[in-house]
Amino acid sequence: MNDSKLKTYTTRITQANKSELLAITYELYFEYTKDARACHKNEDMVNFEEYCEQAQKFVLELMQTLNYSYPISKDLFVLYVFVNKMLIQAILKHKVEPLDDADMVMNKIKTGYDKIKIKDTSKKLMQNTETIYAGLTYGRGNLSEMCDDANIASRGYRA
Repeated sequence: MNDSKLKTYTTRITQANKSELLAITYELYFEYTKDARACHKNEDMVNFEEYCEQAQKFVLELMQTLNYSYPISKDLFVLYVFVNKMLIQAILKHKVEPLDDADMVMNKIKTGYDKIKIKDTSKKLMQNTETIYAGLTYGRGNLSEMCDDANIASRGYRA
């Protein structure tokens, strides 16, 4: 993932609520599997493994954040275990076919969360961040974002 995408995701994460953060987690998973496929196509197995491992970290994060007070969490856990196994197979066998199976499952789950995300109107999780305004300033051929927050001096950790 390049620096531009990384900066975009970082900005989105600081402005996200719970549902949006979950959707971003899925998007990051797909970014890394897409990068893994590109590496496999170029026969770069070292980076292929690295990107598969990065995708695996997002699957493990999704597994750890499940709320087991809901019955569907157990079903999601089983699906995440399957996806994790497919990622391990991709790494060990240096093949993209297991990624196809993993992406199919993750895409179906993501589709459901995308529908939930639209209806979620809760506040953003990170309350002590800069407010981002897109489109106020722009240069030739690009759109810039501007931060304008009166409480910028109180950002960060508080003792």
